[in-house]
Amino acid sequence: MRYLFYLLSLFFLSVWCLGVFIYKVEMIFHVSFLNGVICGVLGVVLKKKNMWKKEL
Repeated sequence: MRYLFYLLSLFFLSVWCLGVFIYKVEMIFHVSFLNGVICGVLGVVLKKKNMWKKEL
């Protein structure tokens, strides 16, 4: 029973550490990642609009 408890606490600790690590990485790269996604979406939308205009 105690072994299971240790295993569970170790699991939760590793998950928590992973979560903190991901949070820190996201804090650093958040703005650039978000800008990249927005620019990508805008680029695709603009390309589709230009194609649509050419067809008309």
